[in-house]
Amino acid sequence: MALPMIAAWERHVIAPKDDRIDHPAAHALSYFTRYPLLRSEDSDTFRGCTPAQKIARAKTTKAKSDVSLVGKMAGFEIYDVITHFEGEGNTTWKFILVQTGPGRFREIYHLEPNQVDSRVEPSIVVNSNGESFLRTRDWVGGNGGYTYEEYFSLDRDGPIRIDLGPIGKAAAAVVPSDIGQSMGPQGADWSNPEDLAKSIFSVPVVGKNLRCCSGFIHVRFRVEHGHFIVLGATYDAEAEH
Repeated sequence: MALPMIAAWERHVIAPKDDRIDHPAAHALSYFTRYPLLRSEDSDTFRGCTPAQKIARAKTTKAKSDVSLVGKMAGFEIYDVITHFEGEGNTTWKFILVQTGPGRFREIYHLEPNQVDSRVEPSIVVNSNGESFLRTRDWVGGNGGYTYEEYFSLDRDGPIRIDLGPIGKAAAAVVPSDIGQSMGPQGADWSNPEDLAKSIFSVPVVGKNLRCCSGFIHVRFRVEHGHFIVLGATYDAEAEH
């Protein structure tokens, strides 16, 4: 693989006390998998530790990292690194890496869930009408059914976070006012892979009794230069997804 010219690629970091965008350097794969506790972005993880204590704790923490190929976009291979920790609240972290050169990986997404009952799932590359985009969706935990959900396009200059706002706005515009309201992008599983491949978001409708689901809104879209372009939206009271 020829090493392309790489600008300052963005990374989205989600940690218990942090949600930010930064621009880290590329690293070898072992940087993410060897003593992975060292990769924590939670300010409490090593609070009060000296550098030596930090390394010692990371070395003794039991963790297992699984690396899997998600797919390929814009000529880059994309990987999930999913790490499960024992004795650290039994938490599971997720890093999404893009291989940008021989043995060099850039992290574009970093998730350290806040709740011990969170659930991490594999990312997917969706091919829709000749365009590809990356979806990562993981469950927050608790009783609300909320998710950490992100969509990315990718070109030779790096990742582009795709705004879900137009999808949510289109859904809210067609839900009957006497039925209820559409759920936001972090409110339920409205990114069914089979529907996404057909360029459709299936957005659940919450009834006035706050129960899901009183039908679904089907938002048709296309992907263009890192944006979801809405083509239309319809409400189906009988739909199951």
